[in-house]
Order: sequence, then C-alpha cells, then structure tokens
Amino acid sequence: MHPNMPWDSTCIKVAELTPAGDQIVPGTETQVAGGKDASGQDWSVIFPSWTPQGELLYIGDQSNWWNLYLVTDSGEHVNLHPVEAEIGGPQWAMGRTAYALEPSSNGGRILTSFGGEFGIVDVKTKSYKKIDTGFSSHDRYGWTSAGSMYCIAYSGTKFPRVIRVDAATEKVDVIRVSMDPPVDSGYFSVPEKISYPTTKGEMCHGLYYPPTNKDYKAPAGELPPLLVRAHGGPTGAFFTSLDLKLQYFTSRGFAVLCVDYRGSTGYGKTYRHRLRTLWGVLDIDDCTEGVKHLGSKGLVDPKRTCIDGRSAGGYTTLACLTFTDVFQAGVSHFGVSDLEALMLETHKFESRYLDGLLAPLEAGGKDICRERSPLHHVDKLNTALGFFQGDEDKIVPPNQAEMMYEAIKKKGIPTMFVLFQGEQHGFRKSENIQKCLDGEFYFFGKVLGFKPAGLDLDLPIDNL
Repeated sequence: MHPNMPWDSTCIKVAELTPAGDQIVPGTETQVAGGKDASGQDWSVIFPSWTPQGELLYIGDQSNWWNLYLVTDSGEHVNLHPVEAEIGGPQWAMGRTAYALEPSSNGGRILTSFGGEFGIVDVKTKSYKKIDTGFSSHDRYGWTSAGSMYCIAYSGTKFPRVIRVDAATEKVDVIRVSMDPPVDSGYFSVPEKISYPTTKGEMCHGLYYPPTNKDYKAPAGELPPLLVRAHGGPTGAFFTSLDLKLQYFTSRGFAVLCVDYRGSTGYGKTYRHRLRTLWGVLDIDDCTEGVKHLGSKGLVDPKRTCIDGRSAGGYTTLACLTFTDVFQAGVSHFGVSDLEALMLETHKFESRYLDGLLAPLEAGGKDICRERSPLHHVDKLNTALGFFQGDEDKIVPPNQAEMMYEAIKKKGIPTMFVLFQGEQHGFRKSENIQKCLDGEFYFFGKVLGFKPAGLDLDLPIDNL
C-alpha cells in the first residue's frame, strides 16, 4: 500500500471465502486492525494468524511497542503481554515466524520472543513465562504436537544453532549448529548495550564492542582506533548475535560501535518513526555523537576513527564523511550517494520508501535529495573513502558507487573501488566476502598509517 511500508501502516482484513476458496463472499470483508488509530496515528500490524480455537492473533504497535494481541469474540483487542519490548520486526521479506502456537485444540499457549528472550504466553491466564535457554536471542519458531518447541538461537559468543526445548520439562537440546569451527572464544568481543545523549535532547542506543584478542595487549596508555558501523534499512537494527565480520576488526585491535540511530527498530514506534523526513540528519548526528561519547569515556582514540555501512548504512557512512569532519576514513558497501537516483531506480517494494524518510519528489523531495546527497557535495568531502559494490545490484545500482568514486578520485582524495562480478545487494561468494574484510582493513591501515599484520594484499588505492 504505497507509500506505506509494513512498519509504517498496515491493516488486517477478515472475509469469508466461497466453497471453492478462490473468491471472497461479497459483503463479508471487514477491516479488523491497523491503518490509523483513533488519534490519527499510523498503526502497523504484522504476523496475523488463527488460534486452534478460531480466534485471531496479530502483532500490533498501538501501545508504541510491537506486542501480541488477541481479538476476542466480542471484538476486544487484548494485549496478551503488555511490555516495553518488541516481538517481530520490520517485514523486509516473508516467511519468518515471530511466534508459534501450541498445536492442540485445547492448547492456549504461544511460544514467542519479547526483546529476544524465549518465553511462553498463556492465552487463558494472560501470563508470561521466560525460559532460560542459555542464548541471548531467538527467532523462527515452531511447536510440534509431540511437545517440542524449536527455534534458531543466537549468542554473542556462540554460532547460531537450531535448538529444541521440551515444553514439559524445559530441557534444551542443540539440534544443529550453523557452523562450529575451532575458534577460541578468547578472540571474541562481547558487546555491551549502551545509550548516550544525542542531539535535540534525545538518546541514542547501540552496541559497543571493545577490542579483544587473548594473544595481544595494547601498549600502556594507548587508546584503540574506533570503527563506527551504521546498519542498513534504514529501518533496521543491530543484534548481539555472533558476527565474525565484526569480530574480524575487534580481534585486530579496533573497538566497534554499532549505532542503532533514531529510526531503528526494537525501541518502540516513536523511536522507529523518529527518522521520518530526517534521514541524512539524525542518523549522522547519532553516529558522530557516539564517537564523542566513547571519546569522553576514554575508551577510544577520537583521532583514529573510521566508519562503514551497507546499503542504507553505506549512505549514512557517505553522509557522515561528507557533512562532518569526525572521521578519518570510511568504507561504503553498496551504499547510496544520490538519493533522487535511488528513488527513481530502486525496486518496486522500496520505490516509495523515501517518501516518508525524506519527502515525495513532487512535494519538495527533489530539493531535499539534492541537499542531503553526498554526490552533490563532494566539495565538502576531505576524507579517504573506499567502495565495495556488486555489478548486479538492483536495489542500489552500481552507478551509485561509481559516480561517487569518480568524483572523489577527480578531487584527489585517497579512494578505492572494488566491483564484484555476479554479486547483488550483499555479497554471497566466500572469496568476495573475504576480500571485502581484508580490503577494508588494508584500506584503513594505509590511511591511518599502520601495517595490517598477516595480510598479503595489494589493492590499488588512488591518490595515496
């Protein structure tokens, strides 16, 4: 329902089908939830389903948080577990399961995850019970008639795995590990959830990873360089699950700050909607204020700061480097440099996404796009910048990176451009993923003046 995205405004309708099941019986269609609430605020509803008793369940954010609701026979919408935490998330793709129903005609329990934890909601008593699985977050649920509950479980120090939890005894068994190479946890940095003050008297949230490597210790009195990471979406968020691409940097001496800038999910509707019309403003503020916060705490060296991001995070990376002087280097992975070009060329699903984040092109959006597009302000950019891009990307076409790269190279700023053949929006070939990691580390080393240890790589860097 353009221009609304699933996390902006959606609705649930109920209707009767003809016996053949291929048509709606005329006059039976009724909107049950969603759209706009009584105060005119947008209302996002996701994951509708029926209980074995024929009652409607859905996830809605009318309380400001995506909570689980039951529609009773009388039409009342009951929040089964009112809490300032969220279940579900932005619907970029279909097929995920944010909760699972007990598969019994007498069953009245729902397996789900509020804020990442594993728990069961009892529909009859409206009670909630958390089950400690030993993992920090869970996703994609299933519940069998044999009394086994399944999900994918995540941890900051363990690889994702499928687990089974016995509904009666709560015993946890690991069924399958995604991968389990012999990596000592002494090389893993454990994230700390942080919140810090940002512009307009508000708070920003994120994850801080200190540099961690059991074999090395920094020289006395030396603060680590900082890598700020901006997530994609931009209506996304970072999670505490083990990410080897992030641990690549923390194990090599970098501190990493993953910024859940205003507009991210997981912090309620008000926070999620905060980026409306202000993409390219608040996200920049939140990344730069994060550097200042960690610097004031004596945790990082503010004179050795880098930033990277993918897709929309790549845009925030480019914007931070163009419109501020906080960072010494940055790398954009398939990021956006020209916002108007993105609005005109991206795929159908996101073709009106920026109407809310910026403004419709026909209603002042062109001027806003030009004002906030790094490509049109290369004169302000004086920071080394690298690019990684797939040549088959349909979401952020390659010309977004190519135009920016050529403009920077012409200006004489150190830059690097790597184009991967056969790659799309996100790289899938292991050799390309490895080249991205090594290439980014190599680029930062050249710019910041250190030699990346154990790295046999020679990528061409212009103007260096």
